[in-house]
Amino acid sequence: VHAAVEFRQKLKLEDWVLTNRTKVDHAVGRLAAMPGVHAIAVSDPTGLPFDRVHVTVDCLALNGKRGCAAAVQIVADLKGGNPSIWAMDHKANNLDRPEIILELVQLSDAEIETILRRFDELLRSPSSR
Repeated sequence: VHAAVEFRQKLKLEDWVLTNRTKVDHAVGRLAAMPGVHAIAVSDPTGLPFDRVHVTVDCLALNGKRGCAAAVQIVADLKGGNPSIWAMDHKANNLDRPEIILELVQLSDAEIETILRRFDELLRSPSSR
């Protein structure tokens, strides 16, 4: 606990915010380049100084049908994979705009790359469509 408090006291908020913005911008760029995906940075709804990545799955682009379960399946596949990747999935079954939310604050660059690689694999997989 003492080490955590000491670390926090030395932390420059501006540097922390910039680091997290860089992570989010990188993830948004990579995800938005994937077929059937739209990704944007959205401010934390509680007012904390970081953004989250909102990933919208375009059901029409993925399988030609409205109301597809692609986002729900992607979340399930992320959780069931190795490593298990957890995302905010409370909007994943929205029929008009299925959305997966990622919070990258505590993740390393390597962990973020694992998530991005897994998303890409799942989007290319017929089982996620």
